[in-house]
This record gives sequence, structure tokens and C-alpha cells, in this order.
Amino acid sequence: MARTRNRIGFLNRYFKKVALYPNWKEIIRKAWSIRFMTMAAILSACEVVLPLYEDVVPKNLFASLSFFFVTAAFIARIVAQRDV
Repeated sequence: MARTRNRIGFLNRYFKKVALYPNWKEIIRKAWSIRFMTMAAILSACEVVLPLYEDVVPKNLFASLSFFFVTAAFIARIVAQRDV
């Protein structure tokens, strides 16, 4: 019981420090990292549907593209972007 309270107390202290940027709406619209993560999410969803079209789509295509977009999002996240 005490361990649970300690964990909850830690989470409460941690999340009190988390805050959105004042221009978060602009960041969502303009940041390349958000665009790349959105593409990666769409490709991950396509992987779920892929077994229905095995004979049409090359194997691992969506997984490879998803990896590319996640990597690009990581790089875009640490690189300074203009107008954001």
C-alpha cells in the first residue's frame, strides 16, 4: 500500500512539471516532427491491413517506410525549425 502511494506521489510531482508550449497549436500545424510521426502512425495502421493484400504489396514495405518516418521525426525533433 505504501509503495502505491509513493508511486502515485511521484507521478503527481512529475506531471505538475509537464506543461504545453504556449504556441502548441502552431507547433502541431508546422513542425516536421509531427508530420513525420503522423505518417509513421498511418503506415503502422497500414501494416495491420497488409495481410489482406499480401500478393500486391511487397513484404516489409510499410515497416521499412514506418522506420524511415520515425527516424526522420527523431532528427526533425532535435533540429531547429524555422517558423515554429
